Amino acid sequence: MRRFVFPVAMAFAMIMPVAQSAARDDITTDDVNCYVVYMTTAASKTGAEQSAAYIGLMYWLGRLDGRTPKLNFKNRVLSALPKLTKEKYESEARRCGSELMRRGNAITQMGKDVSQKGSRNLSQGSAR
Repeated sequence: MRRFVFPVAMAFAMIMPVAQSAARDDITTDDVNCYVVYMTTAASKTGAEQSAAYIGLMYWLGRLDGRTPKLNFKNRVLSALPKLTKEKYESEARRCGSELMRRGNAITQMGKDVSQKGSRNLSQGSAR
């Protein structure tokens, strides 16, 4: 049994980094697609819609920079553009918009929680 466990464990240890790298690349591709969606939206809109698109654009850029600071960003964007057919673009716009909305709602709730806690602390005389 021992003779069997060691080779299996070694094979698993060798496969895991490859699987993690592929998953990270999928997330990066998804985020690049979201960046492209917001980039093209910002370029084609004006006023409040353009401002909202720039906020999304910066959010996706921050995710990409934070996770993959050495990413060849220009090449990834140029590579993503021809792959975003109209159907894929619309699908990605929905996915990215939903994800950004969920994150925005979480940040809003966190702000309310922090504000309430801060108000309680101030009323108790122990602001930190």
